[in-house]
This record gives sequence, structure tokens and C-alpha cells, in this order.
Amino acid sequence: MNLIAEITSLHRDAFLVLLLTFPRIFAVFATSQLFNATLMSRMARNVVVMVIAIPLYPYNLQYVDGFSPTGSMFIVYFFKEYAIGFLIGYTISCLLWAVQSAGTLIDNQRGAAVASSIDPMLGNESSPIGDLFSRAFILYLFLTPGFFFILTLVYNSYMIFPVTEFVPVLPEEFPELILSIFDNAMRLMFIMAAPLVILMFLSEFALAIISRFDPQIQVFILAMPIKSGVAVILLTFYLSFLLPEAAEHQIELKLFTDEMFGIFEKGQEIYQDQKLEVGP
Repeated sequence: MNLIAEITSLHRDAFLVLLLTFPRIFAVFATSQLFNATLMSRMARNVVVMVIAIPLYPYNLQYVDGFSPTGSMFIVYFFKEYAIGFLIGYTISCLLWAVQSAGTLIDNQRGAAVASSIDPMLGNESSPIGDLFSRAFILYLFLTPGFFFILTLVYNSYMIFPVTEFVPVLPEEFPELILSIFDNAMRLMFIMAAPLVILMFLSEFALAIISRFDPQIQVFILAMPIKSGVAVILLTFYLSFLLPEAAEHQIELKLFTDEMFGIFEKGQEIYQDQKLEVGP
């Protein structure tokens, strides 16, 4: 016990840096579902998080030097770091959700929503095309610089908002930011699904006109295979445009995170102003 206490006292700053660095990175990838537990064991995911966190050690060490929080304050800072990682992961997961939901909307239009199953990557219910979009987009991110863009986003968050900074007050703009991120994901979903949904609607409209002139044709039986055929044929061409288009929206992740940290800084200013008004 004495040896452990001596090692802990000698390397106090090192342990403190690691304990304050891991929560944000772990929360980012746990929330965004890029390293889902169903596809990667927890031990392997923790090793990946550790490898990603190690380059931040020398940078965060300069902030921890002289930083001596009490036990309760350390818990507060620990959960603060996890909350920041959760918010960054939320912005990333909204992009992934938009891509998956675009496929779900297409399946709903062609009448195949009943074939929904659990997506092992994002961990929620998804239709066949939604599952295809989700897997293809995550693979596309790892095959292109998209994943490195996400890593840069995470690393820059430590430079903009270090581990020793605290947010005692959240301004009124914070809920608006959370809703705007979700609103952006909804708009992106409809934009990506619109071409195929419109064409399937036109094919269904054409079948309705045919049934008007020849009521003996079983339109309800023909509708689903025809719309499915239209969707499959168009997907062979559309998927090559869809994935790069969705990846380009990664720049919005940086805009949202920069706005979020700007709101945090405003919260610090409000807290300082309140302290000045109260006085010593």
C-alpha cells in the first residue's frame, strides 16, 4: 500500500491528466456509435480510446500542473468532461442518424418498412436500405479522411476548451443549439432521400392512372416490386453521389462544436459577472 501511495504521489499529475482526458474521448465514440460494442469488444474499444488519448497527454499536462481539485470537485470535472464528449458525439451521431434515416424513409415509401431489424452499428431499429446506408457511410468515413476529420474535431476541442475549464452557467442559446443540430439532421435526411422518394411516388402515381383505365390489374400487388425495382436500379447510381454528399456535411460538425464552445465561454463570462455583482 505504501508503494502504491508513493507511486501515486510521484506521478499525481500523470494520473490526473489521464483521468481527465479519457472521459471526453470515450463519451464521443460511445455516443456516436462509431465503435459499437456489438461490433467491437469493450476491451478493444477501450484500447482504441487509449491510443487516441495518448497524444493529448503532453498538451493537457500543462493545464493540470498546479491544478489540485478536491475529491468532490474532481468528480464534477470528470462528469463535465464526459458531458462535453457526449455533446460532441451527439453532433456526430446526428449525421449518422440522418444517413440511416434517409434509407429508412426510402424503405417506408416502397413499403418495406415491415422488414426492419436492429442495426448492429448504431444499435437502433433500421430498415434494409437504412442499414445499407449506415454501414456504407461508416465504411466510407474510415476509407476516406472523414475519420481523421472527426479525430481533429476531438483534438481541437481540448485546445478550445481545456480539461481544467469549467462551465458553471449554460446560457439560453444552449437549448437552441441542441435543437438546431437535430433540425439540421432532419433536413439532411429529407434532402438525401428526396430523389428516390419522388421517383417512387411518380411510379406509384403511374400505377394509379393505369388502374383507373384497367381496374382488372392488381395494382396493390404490383406496386411494391415495381417500386423496389426502381429503388434498386437508382441506388446503383445514387449511392456513389450520396456518400460523398453526406461526408461533406462533416464541416457542419465543426461549426456546431465551435458554436457550442462559444456558448460555454459565454457561460463563464456570465458567471464572472454574477460574482462581481455579488461582491467578495
